[in-house]
Amino acid sequence: DSAQEALVAIATDRDSLQEALAAATKDRDVAQAALAAITKDRDVAQVGLAATQKDRDSAQQALAAMSNKCDLAQEDLAVTQKDRDSAQEALVAIATDRDSLQEALAAATKDRDVAQAALAAITKDRDVAQVGLAATQKDRDSAQQALAAMSNKCDLAQEDLAVTQKDRDSAQEAL
Repeated sequence: DSAQEALVAIATDRDSLQEALAAATKDRDVAQAALAAITKDRDVAQVGLAATQKDRDSAQQALAAMSNKCDLAQEDLAVTQKDRDSAQEALVAIATDRDSLQEALAAATKDRDVAQAALAAITKDRDVAQVGLAATQKDRDSAQQALAAMSNKCDLAQEDLAVTQKDRDSAQEAL
């Protein structure tokens, strides 16, 4: 009986082991299928990684090109800034010249006005002398001398006025 019981126990153990073996075989098949799926996913990921690395390389090249363009743009900006500064200095010089010319024009205009006032006074004196000459025969010789002197003054004043007018016109043209 003990041998019989041992045999039954062995048969039971064998059945249990066969079930365990079948379960282990099933688990191995599931694990192999999972491994195959993981391997497939890994291969797909490697292809994606290669594409990503290629994209990264292209992006790095594009970034290097952009960096070069940026450097060139900064150099252009520096040149443009230098040109702007030069133009600003030229503009200041032109404004200074303009101010000087305006001052010269104002002085020439003032001189012209003074010369015109002197001419008007001399002309008035000459006119008075002419009236006196016509009215008084006795004083004619002295009036003629006074008139000649006034005429000379008038001519000088007209010459001064012409010179002043010419200076004013030159200053006006320069402005």
